Amino acid sequence: MRLAAITSKLHGKRSQVARIALAGASTFMDPPADEIPDGATPDEAEREQMLSKTVDYLRKTIPKLPDLFARQVTVRYQEG
Repeated sequence: MRLAAITSKLHGKRSQVARIALAGASTFMDPPADEIPDGATPDEAEREQMLSKTVDYLRKTIPKLPDLFARQVTVRYQEG
């Protein structure tokens, strides 16, 4: 069962706590068979296409990111 389906059926606080415990424990289990990819690796052309799309995305996105560099100026006063 998917997490959303389980959550929609639970109504009490203890049920929610149990759901959280179950979700935590499930991270150590193998995923369901329908969620495992078929194992076929992309060929050279597909890899090149993925890399090209990644580069295009980064070229468009990085200039739009905020400039988070800051300069720190410390002024100290000392009475003489």
